Amino acid sequence: MTAGWSESGPTDRIRQLMMAEVDGEISAEERAELDAALDRDPTLRDEWDAFRRLKNVTGTLTTRTPPDAIWDTYARGVFRRVERGLGWALVSVGAVVVLIWGSARWVQSILADTGLPVF
Repeated sequence: MTAGWSESGPTDRIRQLMMAEVDGEISAEERAELDAALDRDPTLRDEWDAFRRLKNVTGTLTTRTPPDAIWDTYARGVFRRVERGLGWALVSVGAVVVLIWGSARWVQSILADTGLPVF
């Protein structure tokens, strides 16, 4: 981060420094600037404490692996949806091919019939 105030004002700059500190991406001079601002403003100090608590809580979260039965149910559901979608796509393509073929044959039969008027 560059030293100095951001265009949005000093409070936004301090919030940027807070985020950099939480992420471990702050220089020593920026850390000194953050400490001075936190000492001056108790509201920012409270906000900083909340950010640190949030970082600690989110850092300890883990995901649980679902049981195999749930994965099997999920896989069957996905395959069913894919199969159903693929089936409808193939039926639709088949219907379009049959309609085009039938229309072409109909036009050919009309053109081949010399007894019909031109209009």
